[in-house]
Amino acid sequence: MKIIINIYDFFRKPKKKSDGFSAAQLEQIQLGREAGLSEGQIQHYAKPDMDAFQMWDLREQMEFCVDVPFLIEKYYPPVREGVRTKYSGWVATMGGICGDIAGSRYEFSNCDRKGIRFEAAITEHSRITDDTVMMLATLEAVREVDTDLELKQLLDIHENNFTDASLPFGDTAYSKKYKKYFNLFPAVGYGGGFWTWGLTGKEPYKSYGNGSAMRVAPIGEFFENPENVILHAVASAACTHNHPEGIKGAVVTAVCIWMGKHGYSKDEILGYVKTHYENQKLIQRYTMKEVRSCKQGGYGVACQFTVPAAVVCFVESEIYEGCIENALSFEGDSDTIGAIAGAMAAAYYGSVSDKVKGIVFERLPEALRGILEKMI
Repeated sequence: MKIIINIYDFFRKPKKKSDGFSAAQLEQIQLGREAGLSEGQIQHYAKPDMDAFQMWDLREQMEFCVDVPFLIEKYYPPVREGVRTKYSGWVATMGGICGDIAGSRYEFSNCDRKGIRFEAAITEHSRITDDTVMMLATLEAVREVDTDLELKQLLDIHENNFTDASLPFGDTAYSKKYKKYFNLFPAVGYGGGFWTWGLTGKEPYKSYGNGSAMRVAPIGEFFENPENVILHAVASAACTHNHPEGIKGAVVTAVCIWMGKHGYSKDEILGYVKTHYENQKLIQRYTMKEVRSCKQGGYGVACQFTVPAAVVCFVESEIYEGCIENALSFEGDSDTIGAIAGAMAAAYYGSVSDKVKGIVFERLPEALRGILEKMI
């Protein structure tokens, strides 16, 4: 996060502008806009009677708060005629789990990736990871929520606790299920931040890691109304990954799955993603050639790389299996990219093969297999 602070401006007697703000105060307002804050959020700290240091402190807090109506408006997909539902059931979730399994043995491996075929990618070493466990936790959560009631409750909590970064999503169906499944299946490769949160955490930890996007597939295919897709994607992310990029990764992934399920074209889905990732520098041409040669740096497990990369893997495929092959064709967080891309592809193509279903049920531990069988 880029923060520009002129210490002299904080402590000198401010020279007021015609609108009542000093230059240092106006800088804090502008930095809020650049961080993607809504005007409502900015108004909570943009007050002429505050000095610039107070505004800076509140702005930092506000960047990790969640303005639900603003996010629903910001991430709402393009409205189009002829929207239709391609399938019923948990196709995207099944596709995401298979992508996780396929990518598990390739995660950050420098093995030869040339010509990897889906048929040969699954071996005795392939397994589920935290991606699958958290997807199933999300699946259980969405099956238990009352959509209208949940929407009203979350918005009410949000309005009453606008400046509290631990709310409104610290204690919802999603946070409860994530903790439950973490304790049931603790040894599947969680990141350090999530591990600490699962053991002792009560508040989100400001992450923009791809963990928020990897678990969101059930939301994208469960809710018919895009507003609910966005709201619940935000809720599922913000209990842990309340950084704006962490929330964006979850929402964009869920909406792409919803668009795929409802008959949007690949060009429309890609256009939506480009709109929301237009300022990121890692992927700009959205081609597999670019993704394969991308210098991921410290963003290999961040939403800023993982979500656009997964979208490219899906868009440049012709069938589900081809999408997974794309996800395995470059070094990186292969299980999570496979999970996200696999969910998008399965939703778009509208089904997964019996072979994919067999891979999923074969590799699931007995306890998780029983949970999934009950849910589907």
